[in-house]
Amino acid sequence: KTAYEIVSRDWSSDVCSSDLWGKRADWMTLTATVGGGTITVAMLDHKRNFGYPAHWHARTYGLFSVNNFGSKVYVTSDPEQRFELMPEKSVEFRHRILIFSGKMPEGFMQEQFKNFNH
Repeated sequence: KTAYEIVSRDWSSDVCSSDLWGKRADWMTLTATVGGGTITVAMLDHKRNFGYPAHWHARTYGLFSVNNFGSKVYVTSDPEQRFELMPEKSVEFRHRILIFSGKMPEGFMQEQFKNFNH
């Protein structure tokens, strides 16, 4: 059996939930116990990304994703976002993925986010 712990970081507190859908945050981690071992996968958003802070999605069956678009779908009071990419132009999105054996130490993700966004 696989057990999951999902932690999302917003500006006020860590939120631990079995299911997380559409919450905005700087980063999110998913810790799973598989076959007697514990692993943690973390994803970080970057402050220069369109739609920052991103919406995060996680479910206890292992789904784990980030979405910088579609804010109004998750928070109906949010203003509608418009993004247009002109022909032959490009856009860059910055996200960082970390894989950790065990649980990440207290304060580790805050430091990683700070370093990633300097």
